[in-house]
Order: sequence, then C-alpha cells, then structure tokens
Amino acid sequence: MTITAFYNSGAPVEEFNERWGNKIKEKFPNYTIQYIQKAKGSELADLVTNGTKIDLYIDSIGILANPKALIDLNLQYDMSELIKKHNIDLKKFEPTTIEAIKNFGGLYGLPVHTTTLLLYYNKDIFDKFGVPYPKDGMTWEQLADLSRRLTVTDHDGRQYIGFSTSPGHLLRMNQLSLPFVDKNSLRAVINNENWKRFIQTTLVNPSQTDGYKTWVQKNGKIPPGDLFIKDRTLAMYLYFLDWKTQQAKEFETMNWDFVAAPTFHNLPGVGAQTYPTYFCVTSTSQYKEETMEIIKFVTSEEFQLSLSKTGVALPVLDTDAVKKVFAQESSFKAKNNQAAFFHKFAAPMTRTPYDSQAEGQITKLLPQIVNGLLDINTALRTAEEEANKAIDAAKPK
Repeated sequence: MTITAFYNSGAPVEEFNERWGNKIKEKFPNYTIQYIQKAKGSELADLVTNGTKIDLYIDSIGILANPKALIDLNLQYDMSELIKKHNIDLKKFEPTTIEAIKNFGGLYGLPVHTTTLLLYYNKDIFDKFGVPYPKDGMTWEQLADLSRRLTVTDHDGRQYIGFSTSPGHLLRMNQLSLPFVDKNSLRAVINNENWKRFIQTTLVNPSQTDGYKTWVQKNGKIPPGDLFIKDRTLAMYLYFLDWKTQQAKEFETMNWDFVAAPTFHNLPGVGAQTYPTYFCVTSTSQYKEETMEIIKFVTSEEFQLSLSKTGVALPVLDTDAVKKVFAQESSFKAKNNQAAFFHKFAAPMTRTPYDSQAEGQITKLLPQIVNGLLDINTALRTAEEEANKAIDAAKPK
C-alpha cells in the first residue's frame, strides 16, 4: 500500500524523512510512503490538476488557508469521526493547537509539532557593558530598558543594538491575538488602538535611541538576525524556537541563552501564539483509515517524547512527561530550554487567505515608524488602505 504525502513547505525528502518519514516507515513496514516535494511543476495545484491523489497533507497554521493550499483547493476533510473512531483524545493536546485548526471551520488536521517566540541573548554583550541578563517573566517595559542600555557605541566605534526581532514572525504570532483581516468581510482590520498599542510596545519603545534610529535610517530596515548570529552586535533577538538548530554551527561558538518572550504588563503569563504544523487527511485520499493510523502514531506519547528530546520543535502533547525532556538529547541541552513552556500560549488569531497582504503593508512601514518619520496612526491608516487594495487584487477574478 502506498501512502502519498505532500509537505507544503517544500522541504526536501531528507528533512521529511528525518522528522517523520523514517519513524513512520519503521512503525508501518507494510506502508510505502511516497513523498512528493513541492517544486516547480509539483505544486499542490499541479498535483490536483493532473489527478495525483494526496493522502497526507502537511502544513503550518499560517499557510493552510492560503491560496492554492489545502482549503483553497477544497482538499480539506473534517477528521472528527476518524479521530473518534481511532480513540484519539483531543484533551491531551496543547489546547490552542486544536483551537487554531478549528477556526477554519472543521477539524481538518491534528498538530504534530509547534514552535513559539523566545528571546535569544548574547551573554558576551551583556557582560561587556555590565548589564544584567534577561529573565523569564520579564515585561516589555523591562526589555525596552535593557535595549536602550545596550544600544551603544564602544570605544572602537562599533555600534551595538540592544533588541530586534523578525517583524513578520512578531506580528503573525502576536500576544494580543490580533487578526490582520476580518474573516467575514475579508477587509483588513489593522488600523485600530490594539494594533497601535502592540507596535508601540514591542517595536517602537525598545528602539528609541539615536544609535538604533541611525542604523535603521542607514540600512532602511529593522535590524535583522544576522546581526545577532553573525556580526554579533545585536544583544537580544526575538525569534522562533528552532532557529538555533538551523544555525547550529554559529550557535555552538556563541555565548548565548534564551528566555521566555516578554509579556504585556496587563497580560501576565501570556506568551506568543503557538505556530503548529499539522498532518491532514485529504478529502480525496483513498486510504483515509491508514493515513489516520500514521497521524495517530505521530501524535502518540511515544513519538512526541522522541521529538521533544531532539529540541528541534516543541511537542504538541500538553503533559509534563513530554515537556520535561525537551532538548535533552540535543547539543543545547544545557540551555534554558524550559523557557519554551514558561508562559501559556496566547489564543490563536483568526486567519484568512489574505493575511499576508495586510502583514506586508505593516512591515513595509515599520522602519519609518521606529525612526519617527511616520506616526503610528498615519502608518496604520495607510497600511490598512493599501492592504485592502492588495486583497482586492489577490481575490479570484
């Protein structure tokens, strides 16, 4: 029996096998797993057009509803009855990972792993300037203070930046669970007080120093992660969890650690949203029962324990047994890995096929906002107007 799998990230077969395929083949020796890598000519829409039947579809929460993905191509399948038949207890999962998929209108997949935002920091920079390290449970106000103290020029004229982040990840995993687009009207909803507060707190306040503004003015962008991992002039970087495994060589030669993402003072204990990856049975699968057996296996405690130990991604089972072994078999086992579980995840935002249009308009204006060249009110009004134009242009004609 051949189960055909498609991972919409375009990951090569080696990555698919390392994460899931090898263990699936070991567990189900009678199944042949045919993995189709996303590439030119083998996009999901191409496969649908040429009649290729996908049994197992793999995707992240932010992509599932996008154009030419699972739902847009009508391949979604509500797995509720299969889940019941196979005795899978939904209460064992981290609750927001289930809530997030249900926001699309059905239980179209089960989470297999997830990630969240953590605050990486370079200990050597803190030591150089005599500033205390960040701590789990810090507020954004405390981070802003650290950032200002570490945005300095040293005696050799080298400019250091206190804090930065990947704006796209910050926005799409925002702690206030703010949506980009209203799911009913499909109009952008980014010009409001909540988005203003979020941007002011997380991006503007930590960047209000001459050194930071000069850097942004000169480079025309928010300081990127390369300043942290390569130049090593960025003291703190808020980014998703598995970045450290993607940049393992650089991290192995750096004196670093991480802590939980800062919190809003009136939302203590609430971190960033989770960003799960799902295994989905498709509506056209000829082997729904068999594919469900695979999904039951990768969401089992046996598999999740193994995944958790690697530290590559967060497990989705909400049990102490799975969490406490996180990253214990990785080269970073001595780091503050339990920071990933320090806060509860923020509620999942409502997602639509046009979120990227709105997100893109905000991120485009962020350098001007932090530099004070554009006030937040004007920026968000402009971003919302341009987002709606982009949404209209992206809608099927």
